Amino acid sequence: MVLPLIGAAIGAGATLMAARSAANSAKNTAKSNERINQQNLAARNAERMDSIAAAEKMDAWMRQTYGDQVADRQLQMARLANEREEYKGEVAGQRTEEKLGYTDALGNSTQFVPGKGWVTTAAKKTDDQIRADVREEMDEDLFRQVRDESIGWGREAMDYTRQQREAS
Repeated sequence: MVLPLIGAAIGAGATLMAARSAANSAKNTAKSNERINQQNLAARNAERMDSIAAAEKMDAWMRQTYGDQVADRQLQMARLANEREEYKGEVAGQRTEEKLGYTDALGNSTQFVPGKGWVTTAAKKTDDQIRADVREEMDEDLFRQVRDESIGWGREAMDYTRQQREAS
């Protein structure tokens, strides 16, 4: 009578501990993704500031070399080209790829590698699970192969015995 109650209490405690562990894991993943999002934002802002600085440098050079009227015309053309590119991006539903990547709840990380694209690196726990699954599948395949060969040998032996009986 007491043992089922103790078992239920232990089960409830284990469930609470598992839920707490899952919540902590989700919280840590959320913090990690927030840091990565902040890094992505900082990288985009740095790219934007570099673009603005390059444009200002080009504008100063144009004004010095060709005068204000030509520079104003070039600036106007650059603005129109920029607006057209922004519009094309909006129409096509495109957005700049965030290339710093992210980490999922299992600890697997994904980063953008120039020349390769998006690359996912499995966490040790995930890698171990994949290897265990592959090993188990290979063991099952080997078992099936040995079993099938054994069945074949058994049939051959039965056929041989039948032939020997018929021959005598």
